Amino acid sequence: MIADRNNLFSGNIIHYGDSVRNFFHEDLQAIAPQGDCLMPEWICQSMVESVYAANWRPRFYPVLPPEQASVVLQADIQAMIDMLNTLQQPCAVLLAHPLGYIDPGYTAFLQQKQNTPHAHLFLDLSQGYGRKDCLQEILHVHAAYYSFNGNKLIRTGGALRLHLTNRETIPSPIRNIFTAFYTAAEEKFAALREHLKCHAITDDIHHASLYAAYQSSPYRTILDWEKCSPSLQILLQHQGLVQPLLAEPRQEKGLSSSNYHQWYRKVMLMFSSPRVEWSQ
Repeated sequence: MIADRNNLFSGNIIHYGDSVRNFFHEDLQAIAPQGDCLMPEWICQSMVESVYAANWRPRFYPVLPPEQASVVLQADIQAMIDMLNTLQQPCAVLLAHPLGYIDPGYTAFLQQKQNTPHAHLFLDLSQGYGRKDCLQEILHVHAAYYSFNGNKLIRTGGALRLHLTNRETIPSPIRNIFTAFYTAAEEKFAALREHLKCHAITDDIHHASLYAAYQSSPYRTILDWEKCSPSLQILLQHQGLVQPLLAEPRQEKGLSSSNYHQWYRKVMLMFSSPRVEWSQ
């Protein structure tokens, strides 16, 4: 998959490791012995633990309410900037989306990065396989991460770290990585289409999909659960094709905003193949 691999590694552009959380822990430690790190309020506990392990303090910025958002769980960028302006140096910001989007607000924030030179920016694209439109964003962050663990498109284990700070263009070997991701995602999506077609529910899924233009990759679908008929809900749950958002994404209870909980009640995630642990 990775052409000219040795040159990439020796040039400190790309690294392969055990997990995104380990990379993030190491990157924070490399910045300073301690600091403040802003993270999305829905972020998983494992990433929070990596911040604590680096002796940094996690802070959580909120999402917009559904009626104000153009994508699921869109970040409240103004609230994040207001929080960032109150933090002492050093500080870091983790930009991420649980469905692999480049959040529309993140793009504008990255373009204005020069206004916050004291903030170290990180982009977690763990769920973003198949996207072709995130290359420019990775040029504006300290590091960008991909994960191959868990319920991912590519399940080889480990994680990928891209470090392209101060570069003006994306090296062709890294473009090849994204092409490989997209090809694999297309294959997964073709299998999903056949599965839906066999169960005669393709039109129902299309009707219930949210923000199709922002699909994280061709193999992932976000459903407006209320639009799904009771029979469709039962079928998808029985097959293990859908997973709800977590009511409490982290151990620090009570920190999720009311906006997040509106999304929690509204959204169901559908993946490309059944999972036994989700079946009912």
